Amino acid sequence: MYKIKNNSNLKLEVCGSGIAKRQFLFSDDFAKIILLILDNEKIKEGIFNIGNNLEYTISEVINMIAQILNYDTNNIVYNDNFSDGILKKTITDNKLREIYPNLIYKPLYTGLTETIIWFINNQSIIRE
Repeated sequence: MYKIKNNSNLKLEVCGSGIAKRQFLFSDDFAKIILLILDNEKIKEGIFNIGNNLEYTISEVINMIAQILNYDTNNIVYNDNFSDGILKKTITDNKLREIYPNLIYKPLYTGLTETIIWFINNQSIIRE
């Protein structure tokens, strides 16, 4: 686990109530699926949704990030003066799963952890 400096006084304001649901896809999974489709000679054409069918509320994602960073969730403030946007933007990967029934996506918590670790280790060179 990583720790945010000065965590005790640092407030995090989240725009919206946190109830909107979203689906997430780790970039490595996206690349893997694209390669599977491109390498499959049986697929000549078509439109595929490439995404995990699991949905998470914004507050669930924020809490996962807080847990990874050992951040005190009592310091998270949801500002519902901002719109949540569309509450659900659901897609399905059923068509893709007809071809690849054993497709496995990286769990969101794992993908977030890997991304945060990468960012912490590379933040000094990201925008040189």
